[in-house]
This record gives sequence, structure tokens and C-alpha cells, in this order.
Amino acid sequence: MKKRTYLLLILFILIVGCAPIPEEELRTDLNNLNDDELSYVLSDDNNFVGEASKTLPIKNLTRLSPIKRSIKPYKVSCIDSDGGRNYEAAGAVTLFNYPGGVINRSDKCWNNGINLQEYVCRDGKYKGDHTFDCSSLGKNYVCKGNKCLEESKFLIITSNELLGPAERLAKIRQSEGISTIVQNFDELDINRDPNLLLSWLTNFKKDNPSLKYLLLFGNSNKIPTFYSENPEADLETITDFKYSLPKDNLPTLAVGRIPVRDSSQADLWINKIEAYESYNPDPDVFLFGYTAEYDGYAETHKDEIESKGFTVSTYKPESNSSVADDILNEAGPIIANEINEGKGFSIFYGHGTAFIFHPVFHISNLALLNNKEKPTIVFTGGCDTANYNYEVPGIAEEFLANEDGAIAVIGATREGGYGYDYKFIPDFFENCNANRLGDVFNSAVKENYYLVINEDIWTLAENQVDWANYFVERMTLLGDPTTLVCQN
Repeated sequence: MKKRTYLLLILFILIVGCAPIPEEELRTDLNNLNDDELSYVLSDDNNFVGEASKTLPIKNLTRLSPIKRSIKPYKVSCIDSDGGRNYEAAGAVTLFNYPGGVINRSDKCWNNGINLQEYVCRDGKYKGDHTFDCSSLGKNYVCKGNKCLEESKFLIITSNELLGPAERLAKIRQSEGISTIVQNFDELDINRDPNLLLSWLTNFKKDNPSLKYLLLFGNSNKIPTFYSENPEADLETITDFKYSLPKDNLPTLAVGRIPVRDSSQADLWINKIEAYESYNPDPDVFLFGYTAEYDGYAETHKDEIESKGFTVSTYKPESNSSVADDILNEAGPIIANEINEGKGFSIFYGHGTAFIFHPVFHISNLALLNNKEKPTIVFTGGCDTANYNYEVPGIAEEFLANEDGAIAVIGATREGGYGYDYKFIPDFFENCNANRLGDVFNSAVKENYYLVINEDIWTLAENQVDWANYFVERMTLLGDPTTLVCQN
């Protein structure tokens, strides 16, 4: 009799233990499970269950077994908004026929900014979650916005018309390991207001803290620009300086612009970029000019630049004529011939307008160039010669837009000069050892800014900061800031 009683008691325990858990209690139990435990009780994958039994403590499995049995009749189904194991999309799984109603589990980033907790459904079944290391996709990948994404170091903003050439450039930079994003300005719907573009860029930078370079791909009719006023004269200066997201009046981004007007010009410029990368020019520097600026600085700069390992040649016309056209007629062909031979950098000292390096090289002299396989980088000390907002394109634009000419032009968009006491040029070459053009440009600008702040110059002392700010705003890089320069 006693033996029969024990058997009945054991049978009762088994029956009770196998009885389904009431729905209200089951919902409470499920809500108290962690992700691993929920994955275990919902899975009908024997391999997964076997793996879970290796990682979950035995006492957990004992506790979870009745929950797993109780939920099985509900036939919980699952859909995955990002299609399964999709680490570059922020997704969520939705569980149906779940006790108490539908529930969601969303992909989420860990606090370390690298790991992603990915939730997965497959074939309508919940497959649980797992941790994925976003950096395994590439060194620039992080976990942000509940997905793995490649943080951009280089942003190209262009118009719909120039999208094809911009994508060509992006592929070149991506192949060099520079993570690049192309943004179609026409899709932003911001009515050509530079302040709205600046606001968009500011937010983009917050989401992409690694952003370092910005290229405005198109002239000011394609991508809007800003204007600033000379603090001491009634003059308006075109400037992209605000797009550099300045801090303490100095740029934090390296900004360049290619002021092309159509896709044909853009493609010609990209062709020169490809040629420049293949050409890998020797560190040859060509200094030329005619005025007192040339006499005062060119020879001094020649010595300083040569001390950095560059080969420097110079040219000043021999003409004694007082007629500017006579000097131009002598100098133009000689300067064009020097550039055609292949110069990494061609540096002009002197005055100018939008159309002439006065009085030695006119916009019409560009027809003498045949250096498309050996493009140069041009520096100009003349007023207005880097201005990119004329109805009739100026000399800087034509240097860039022609089949031959330059891949970049650096200079002032209003009053000329190279900063305080022409220190910009030697400062540039001081830091030009296999660096990106935008980094070298910004470094030279900053050095000259501090010189203006800390030294007595021709402006009154109380205007030092105003003048320094104006200098920074008018100095312009027309070119790709990610161009690799001074590789030898």
C-alpha cells in the first residue's frame, strides 16, 4: 500500500509539472527573462538549444523547461524588419501569437560604440539575439543609431547634374581608404540658402564626428556660398569659411571647392586628378612674378623651400618696358612652358584681377598649356584671382575647368597676399610631407592667423583680430582637400 502511494505521488508530480502554465503567469515569466533565456524558450532549433545548454546554468534550464513547454502551443511567429542578420540596418523583430499580445525587440548599440546587439528572425521563427563587432566590417565602422555604419571622413556635396563625376572622385578616395559620402544638394530641399546648408552640415558633423574633409563640388550657382565684409573697407568677399565649422575663428574642417559649371568640366577635372595620382609629381616648385612682392619674397622663399628638400626654379621677365602688355607677351609663353614641363607647385607673386596674374600671365595664356598628364597646383598672391563667383569665369576657375591646367588653385578671393608678411608659403611647405592638401592649407592658415594676432602689422592694433578673421575668410582652397601632396 505504501509503495502504491509513492507511485501515485510521483505520477501526480509529473502530471502537475507537465501541465501548461496559465497565460497570465506565463506572460509574467516571459517578461522576467533576459535575452538569452527568451531565445532559448522560443527556439525550436535543436542546435541552438544544445548550445544554450552549454552556456546557461543548469538551474536556469530547469527553471526554463516548463516555460519552454508552455509557450510551444502558442506557435509564436516572427518578422524581422531588416531581413535577418543585417548589421548595417537598424531593425526590430516582432513576435506574434505571444502571450499577452505582440512584442518587439530592437537592435541596439552597446555603450562602447562598437558592438551591436542584433535580433534575428528566419523563416518566421525567432532566432534570438547575438553580439556583433561592427569594427570587423572595416576600421572606420562603429555602432551608431542601432546599426553598424562607416563613419565618413570625407563629405562631397554636389548637385544632381554633377553627381556622376562626384561619385568618380568618391571611388578614388574610397580606394585609398578614405571613407567618403556623396550628398546630392538638390535632395536637401533647402532653397539655396547657405545658412540652411550650414545647419544641415552641423548636424551631419554631430552624427559623423570623424568628418575631416569637405568638398563643395560645383560653382556658387550649384552650391551656395557666403559673403563677408572687409572691416576697413566697403568690400564684400566671397567665402566658404563658415562651412569649415570654425572654432575660435579657425577652421575645424578642411574645406575645398571645385567651381565647375557642368558635368563636362567636372569630368575633365577628375581626369586631371587621376593623372596627378599616376604622375606623382616630383617636388618641383616654380616661383614667378614681376612686382615688388616677387622682389621682396621669392628669393627668400626659394631658399626656405629648398631647405625642405624641394627643387625650386624662378622666373622674372627681363623686359624693361613700362607697358604691361609687353611684359605679358614675353612672360606668358615662358610661364606656360615651365608649367608644361611638370611642376608640383606653381607660385605667383604679385597683383591681379579675376583674369590676370598681373602683369605676367593672363587667362588667355591658358590656351598655351598642354600639361593634362602633369597637372600642377597653383598659388596666387593677386587680388580676386581665386574668386569663383563672376558671371564670366575667372582665371582660377579656368585653371581648374580646362583639360590642361591645375588640379587646385589657392589664393585670396578679394585683397591678395599670402597672409602676414608672406609667411603663408614657407609655412605651407613646412608641413607638406605626404599630407593631404586640406590639412596643409589649414595648418598654414592657422600659423598666419596667430602671426597677425601676435605681431604689429599695417592695421591699427585694435583691428588686429578683425584683420586676422578677414584673412582667414578670404584665403580659399579651390580643389579637393583630400589630395595627397609632397609624396617624395
